[in-house]
Amino acid sequence: EFEEWIAHWTEFDERFHGEIAAACGNRRLAQDIRRYRLIHRGFNHVSTDYNSLQSALEEHVEILDALSARDPSAARAAMERHIKNWQRYFVERFQ
Repeated sequence: EFEEWIAHWTEFDERFHGEIAAACGNRRLAQDIRRYRLIHRGFNHVSTDYNSLQSALEEHVEILDALSARDPSAARAAMERHIKNWQRYFVERFQ
């Protein structure tokens, strides 16, 4: 069950970040994000749990809310928090 859930999560996460990257209008940034996502995909399969993914989902909602409100400052701050949280999460697990 968890493996299936992770597969769905990974697909959603890829689409979420891919759509935002494509919308940014910066092709190089979008390519860098796609490369990073490949690494992240592997990490999702070896070192995640329901609680961490629930936190990520809440962060995604915060980002989407800011984008929907057309608030670039809030969107940037939410995305920066999201990236920092996940960087910290993976660094802690692979020390």
